[in-house]
Amino acid sequence: KPKLDKVEIEGENRIDLSNYREEVYNRQIISHLARVIEFRGNDYSNHIKNIQLGTQILLKYLQKHKNYLITDDDILNYTTAASLHDIGKIYIDEKILTKPVKLTPEELEIAKQHTILGSNLLKKNGSPKNNDIIQAAYEIARWHHERYDGRGYPEMLKGEEIPYLARITAIADTFDAMTSKRTYRNALPLDVVKEEIERCSGTQFDPNIAKVFLDILNNEYDKIQ
Repeated sequence: KPKLDKVEIEGENRIDLSNYREEVYNRQIISHLARVIEFRGNDYSNHIKNIQLGTQILLKYLQKHKNYLITDDDILNYTTAASLHDIGKIYIDEKILTKPVKLTPEELEIAKQHTILGSNLLKKNGSPKNNDIIQAAYEIARWHHERYDGRGYPEMLKGEEIPYLARITAIADTFDAMTSKRTYRNALPLDVVKEEIERCSGTQFDPNIAKVFLDILNNEYDKIQ
């Protein structure tokens, strides 16, 4: 019997190692895919990396200081998922994605479709309800442009109707956009960014998440530079 137990334990270890390798491989594939999307949009500013970092720091802060029921595995999965927030842009014409001036109303409506197209792609090629990363990526891709006041897109969800992962990614996405140089403007100073986040708290952003993010900017900004 001891020999049988040893065989069973080794078998479990082999399964665990196999699962671990598969998870690492899947995350590498997701990372490469996200970078392809980033380069296609002519964005070489580490946007994907910054979104992941901002999302990770927010989740860790919520876990540690706000007693959210978030595990370390959740943080790893959700941070990976956040890298696919703009996956729907693979369907959008590059002329729109790289246009150096303001989009026309018609072009803007086309660009907004990336939320629906991306989430539909994730739903079509996976089973969101049975995969934590795909489910999180689906929610983030579809709803990270919703607004807390219900004036966002694509479905005009309001308040906590918006999945909290999408609410978290929304503020990380906006922060990176404001602090990065664009073809039409320079990166905004940190004081201006903080004022804008505070101004949009309760309208564009979940006020509780905005408060947490401002606390991070005031006390731990060096971690997300």
